[in-house]
Amino acid sequence: PPPMSKFASTKLPSFTPQEINLPLAPGNNFHDDPIVRRNHKRAQHMKVVNGVSVMTSFPVTYTQPPTYTRLESTTEVASEQTYTPPWLTGDNVLRFDCYFKEAVQESPVETVRVRKCVIIFHTEDKTIQVRDLPQPNSGMTHGTLIKRHRIPVDGQIDSADEEFFDVPHLAVGQDVCMYGKRFHIVSCDPSTRNYLNQQGYHTAPNEDWPADDEFTTRSQHRAKTEQLTKKMMTPIDMELKRHHEYGACGRTSKPTPVSIAAAQQFYQSSGKTLAFLAVWDDRASFGGELRRLRLNYYLEDDTVEVLELATPGRDAGAKILVRQRVPRPPPDSSFENRSILDHVNKEASQQLTFGVKMDYGFLTSEDFQIGSTIRIHGKDFFIYNCDQFTRNYYAQDLKRPLASPIDIDKHYNQNVFHPPQAVPPPHDGIGSEEDSLSNWKHLLMRPPKKNHTKWFRDAGKTLKFILQMVPGKNPAIEEEGRHFILTYFMEDDTMQIDELGVKNSGIIGGRFLKRQKLKWTHPDGTQSTYQPEDFQVGGVISILSKQYRIVSTDLHTDKLLNGVEDGTELEEVKNLVIHFKKTIQQKFPRVQEAFRAIGHGNGSIDVEELIAFFRTINVAIKREDAKTILQLYDTNHSGALEFNEFVLLMQGDDYCENMDELAMSTRSVHLSGHPVDASTTKQMAEAAEHNQLSNRTRLVLKQFRDKVSQRRINTIEIFRMLNGVAPNSRLTEQEFRKGVKDLLHMLLPEEDLRILCRVFFPGGASCTLAQFTTIMND
Repeated sequence: PPPMSKFASTKLPSFTPQEINLPLAPGNNFHDDPIVRRNHKRAQHMKVVNGVSVMTSFPVTYTQPPTYTRLESTTEVASEQTYTPPWLTGDNVLRFDCYFKEAVQESPVETVRVRKCVIIFHTEDKTIQVRDLPQPNSGMTHGTLIKRHRIPVDGQIDSADEEFFDVPHLAVGQDVCMYGKRFHIVSCDPSTRNYLNQQGYHTAPNEDWPADDEFTTRSQHRAKTEQLTKKMMTPIDMELKRHHEYGACGRTSKPTPVSIAAAQQFYQSSGKTLAFLAVWDDRASFGGELRRLRLNYYLEDDTVEVLELATPGRDAGAKILVRQRVPRPPPDSSFENRSILDHVNKEASQQLTFGVKMDYGFLTSEDFQIGSTIRIHGKDFFIYNCDQFTRNYYAQDLKRPLASPIDIDKHYNQNVFHPPQAVPPPHDGIGSEEDSLSNWKHLLMRPPKKNHTKWFRDAGKTLKFILQMVPGKNPAIEEEGRHFILTYFMEDDTMQIDELGVKNSGIIGGRFLKRQKLKWTHPDGTQSTYQPEDFQVGGVISILSKQYRIVSTDLHTDKLLNGVEDGTELEEVKNLVIHFKKTIQQKFPRVQEAFRAIGHGNGSIDVEELIAFFRTINVAIKREDAKTILQLYDTNHSGALEFNEFVLLMQGDDYCENMDELAMSTRSVHLSGHPVDASTTKQMAEAAEHNQLSNRTRLVLKQFRDKVSQRRINTIEIFRMLNGVAPNSRLTEQEFRKGVKDLLHMLLPEEDLRILCRVFFPGGASCTLAQFTTIMND
């Protein structure tokens, strides 16, 4: 048979002998059935080599399950070969360094700028990519100038005889024009040079980068700056240099002698601590006290730590000063009002202080002595004792024994210090003075406390005065003849001023000063709030730097100033009587019990007993009000309420219906033991009978409504049930009686049933739905 084409899609299973060549025809692919497969793993065609994904073999063949390989002919099976991708051969990418010149407009430094680039040529598909190289501190962006693709020579695009750039077009020392930009190739990398030599191309030696104006200027400036930096390097700069070196790589180029000494001190004295006991007398400041402290001096790095000892009200271990190096104060007291930075010597250098040197150094072990005072950050600490290790260290190592301990209690108890008393600041004018003073006294803001006793006693009491403005040293015309009304509120000692209008004078009446508290100044300079006794007719008062003369006052104000209580209006007396009767109705079920309780069994109620009863129910009543009540109901003018008068008081229009009806009966009246006239007895009997009937009617009607409510029937449904099938939609008394007994099953006495009929059927007339609904909803 004729040989098969190279591209024929004929495959051969790997387990089939090579002499049996079965074409991939319909019906011959049984070996590819997934049911027949013994291995269902997904084959991997790629693997990672040197960070690049490559194919494992080309073409790919499998051993299990049976797979196919492409046949080159009908007689031979293509042998399995190892294929190396072109991008792993190492000579597929050629790199050429080049540049192009760019004109610079409106620049005093440069006219032409050199842009450094790189040309990357891919030999596998002859594509070219041009990238712009980064130039430090140039302010120019870098990246891809020309994307990877085949670039035509001389810009011949879509022409029949187009020619693309190839290896012969790229040579060191030549110019290449790509899309209007002329690139000059100055060099290539060694791998590119080897590839060109192997291909037989002559490669010129590499050239240097050209220097433009801006590059030259920047290089000269950098060299000059470095030269000046070396000459102007100060000790502080050296310290900063070491600091940056340590931050960058964790070590310095050359340790200083001070650092070496500090390291030796750390290794020799590591873990050794000098402990001193000291006190800090802060009683001179507000809220200060005598505080006992512990000073720890660490020999390894000359740092100081201040801790607080356990005292009543304070826990031990609180840090007054964290561990740090403490600058030594100057011998004079000039350090108190100066900052630490004022004592810094900028010309010197010192290790571990960020390149600066303190004027007097830092505290060391030689500065601590028993009986001496050490000043740390503006606070004086008196040292009075130390531990045994500290004493041994001073005696053996420093050859300077410490003094004996000092009795600090005896030392500080000789002069008892009295702390200054806190004085409230003057009022700033914002808000009320009482509110500001309350906020000053307490940490948490609280509203000022009111004098409730005065508030209830003087509630509603006002004093009114007529004022006339007193002209000053330089009086104005409009000040003459101005009159005001001053209203003083006794409940909170506030006042307000209203001006009286004068016709044809240009003075408009109205509010002159809003309600507020005002103070006046005494001759000794103290101030106090205006009180009622400060207002006298004919006197002069000062209000907000203005003088006013009190011209007159009214009768009510005269009575209050003279201590005479003004009478109460009849409307207020009526309100007191109503409150009195409601309280009696709630507390006592019978009238005689209330009369005996208020009168204490004396047979009458006088003014004192009436006032005492009002006080028990927390009602403030004046004596004049109590007398007015007695005068209104004391018919025999005996000066006290007898039982029949008390009954008439309780029998007003708003007589309480909750009290027992027997309390108003004739028998109850006779039980009091006081004689009453016949007319009063008859009236009381009629009232008791009417009251009894009303209570009974209300009780029976309530039972009827509760029964209807239990049946869960609305008013319209119960009316229809009681009415039956009456064509006129009216309910008669006979139907109502039958429905109450048969439908609602209410076993009411005949007397109660007659009461219900009188309510629903007044005068024997029939009841309509509207009337029935009104009675049920009342």
